Amino acid sequence: MNAIQNILQGVQEMARARELAEQKADAINEQEKLAQQAGTTPEEVQAMSPEQATEAINKLSAIVMDLTKRLDGKGESL
Repeated sequence: MNAIQNILQGVQEMARARELAEQKADAINEQEKLAQQAGTTPEEVQAMSPEQATEAINKLSAIVMDLTKRLDGKGESL
């Protein structure tokens, strides 16, 4: 019975590890998409100082707000 429990625990740990790997891959893909939209590479984003990152986020937020206002005026949404 102990062997079965050990196998089951191992399978559960592998499933959790796979889930975490998939989440990390999704996060990396999302980071790459955002970097492309911002005109930077993921490496450049990772190398940003906190101040540079805040400035970039603020610029992107302003773009999103502007697009939202434009679309709202046309009866559309993001």
